[in-house]
Amino acid sequence: MLLGALMLLPFFVAADGLGVYARLFPGGIAALLFLGVACSGLGHLYWYRALERVEASRVAALLYLEPLVTLGAAAILIGEPVGLVTVAGGALVVGGVALVQRASPGSE
Repeated sequence: MLLGALMLLPFFVAADGLGVYARLFPGGIAALLFLGVACSGLGHLYWYRALERVEASRVAALLYLEPLVTLGAAAILIGEPVGLVTVAGGALVVGGVALVQRASPGSE
């Protein structure tokens, strides 16, 4: 991540990125800190901790839950509408993830 940030730094400076950050309100700064620390930092920490304990195919299947968690947060925080088709699709995703998690290790 550090190498990626260093490679993007010249583009950030050229696009006046520092000026944009200087105009952020406290809510925007808090959102950036949350994305950096919670989403990126803790997300990677827990991802690698899970890979130490569970086989990679089972951990990878959990990625399919991310859009559902995002939709749930959007529905609660900003009132995003959730339709019947979305609920049905979410149920299919949860069912698929549950099947992968329940599969015995030698059943492949």
